[in-house]
Amino acid sequence: MKKFYLYIICIMIISYFDMIYNLKSILLFTFFILSLPFFNDERSSFRISFFKIDKIFTVYILIFSLSFTVFFSLLPFLIFKDYDIGKIGNYSNYGVLKVLLISPLLEEIIFRGSLLPLLIKTESSKKAVLFSSLGFSITHYLSNSSLFAIFVLGTFLAYVYLKTESVFLCFIAHALNNFLALVFCPFLISILRIKETSYYTLIFIIMSSIIMLYSLFKIYKQNKK
Repeated sequence: MKKFYLYIICIMIISYFDMIYNLKSILLFTFFILSLPFFNDERSSFRISFFKIDKIFTVYILIFSLSFTVFFSLLPFLIFKDYDIGKIGNYSNYGVLKVLLISPLLEEIIFRGSLLPLLIKTESSKKAVLFSSLGFSITHYLSNSSLFAIFVLGTFLAYVYLKTESVFLCFIAHALNNFLALVFCPFLISILRIKETSYYTLIFIIMSSIIMLYSLFKIYKQNKK
């Protein structure tokens, strides 16, 4: 656990300097890559078992990612009238690559593929999921996203990893979440003119929450088979 706490603190400090000096996460990504050899010898962070996963299970994971992103992207509009969502048009080419590819890949290798197995060696699965998800959300303290939403996403991805041992599947779900948040949800908001009325917002929030809970139930049932 001490290694875990120290690692999370290091990420927070490095993220702070990345922001202060406008290094665009290059320092953080370098730290992620250089730290990989210091994790477990089994190299579970690189374990890819995508083709052994039930295809229906995968579909429900992607459905959850879609409904989760819509729910947490629209909810702030219902609470804060002056809320503004990020758009892919606001990012440079590197920014788009970072958000849609580099960040999801490295974060999944580190948090689900390396830190989670490290915690399981000394803690129960539930505690390992809790601590790794808390660490995942805390290290995003400088982002504009809701730390609670990031915690929920981290918990879900940790569960997916424990059931499949596939960092690749976690990466796909994570990247899809980022893509939907930057492309699909801003498009949906502009089409529905959500800032002008809360009626459509409420409808989509209710629909996405129902789909999210249903997909979670199906994921749970798939693992009971």
